[in-house]
Amino acid sequence: MPEASRDLFLAFGPLLLLAFVVAFAIVAVRLGRLRASVTALARDARDLAQGRPRRQPRRDEAAAVGDLRLAIAETAQALGAQVASAEAEHAQLAAILETMADGVIVLDATGRVVVMNEAATQLVGADGTDARGRTLVEVARDYELVSAVRAAVREGTPQRRLVELGHPARQVQLTCTPLRRASSEGQALLVLQDVSELQRADSIRREFVANVSHELRTPVASLKAMAETLASGALDDPPAARSFVERIQLEADRLAQLVEELLELARLEGGRVVGDGERIDVSALVARASERLRPLADRQAVDLRVDPGARLSLVVGDAARLERVVVNLVDNAVKFTPAHGEVQVRAWQEEAEVVVSVSDTGPGIAAEDRTRVFERFYKTDRARTSAGAGLGLAIVKHTVLAMHGRIWVESIEGRGSTFFIALPAQVS
Repeated sequence: MPEASRDLFLAFGPLLLLAFVVAFAIVAVRLGRLRASVTALARDARDLAQGRPRRQPRRDEAAAVGDLRLAIAETAQALGAQVASAEAEHAQLAAILETMADGVIVLDATGRVVVMNEAATQLVGADGTDARGRTLVEVARDYELVSAVRAAVREGTPQRRLVELGHPARQVQLTCTPLRRASSEGQALLVLQDVSELQRADSIRREFVANVSHELRTPVASLKAMAETLASGALDDPPAARSFVERIQLEADRLAQLVEELLELARLEGGRVVGDGERIDVSALVARASERLRPLADRQAVDLRVDPGARLSLVVGDAARLERVVVNLVDNAVKFTPAHGEVQVRAWQEEAEVVVSVSDTGPGIAAEDRTRVFERFYKTDRARTSAGAGLGLAIVKHTVLAMHGRIWVESIEGRGSTFFIALPAQVS
């Protein structure tokens, strides 16, 4: 090497080496930062995928990577808001489904339960285990439900049927609708509406019409027959004419009583009669009402015992109507008690209520009749040969309810019945 070149290398070599070292250090630092930024970027992506909180990019990161991390953070924030909104809507929908009175079941394409609310669980009589993922046959075990689903999916049209579900049996209106979206092909939505009470109300309405027709037909037919008999010549026979007129008067009285009872019941059920706000001494009222029926009890050889209580609180209501309630209950008890039987009328106080009970030793009331004895025109005598139209206990019930009281019956068939009335005691 020439001496001049060697001197030049010796003069600038260390500087070049220093520059190379410095450049290498700078590159290494920047590569380290870039590697850290890329690692952070990967971590952000994993956090975004797993829904964990995002970290904000540092200021010393590479601009491009920092911008990318910032974009990911903003995207994650937007996705988080959408997920939160979707979760809130899902929670709201779940709450609505669980509080619905109607049953809702959603099935997937294989016939397995995806959604089933509490009302549906009760209506189909599920065993209480989680129904999701199980087939409808396993959950409900009802042919009509499965048949409706198959028909709806096969025909692509909603199916509506009235089915009987559960134990005890309930009348349920079933609507099965196929879900037609591409992502829901083969799925079905079942809506179950419990219409047992509507069916029962409709049955009561039909019975009411039939019973009114029956109660009116007999006196009207009698009046018509007696009027025709009088017109055909019985008027010329004074004794016969007098007998027919008396019978006409009896039938007219029967019709008038029926109409009056219907009007009274309509007023009570309509809430237009709530009493005059009288302060009523129940002890005196019970004693007075019972004594009115003592002659009837004596004629039928029934032992009528009365314990009207003492120092009872007053109640507020309509004294005349309440007395008719007690008279009606005692009258029924005496009529249905055989000779040498016993009817007991009692009144006492239980905390904030004054209670009146009427017990008899008659034939009692069958279990299937106990829940219906307070219905209009209902008679335990299916042939309806007993006296009266069957409105008395309905009027009793609605009179007690109008005075904000309670009424119920307890009975053992063959051993008698006890009717109870509980009225709110007046606060001193």
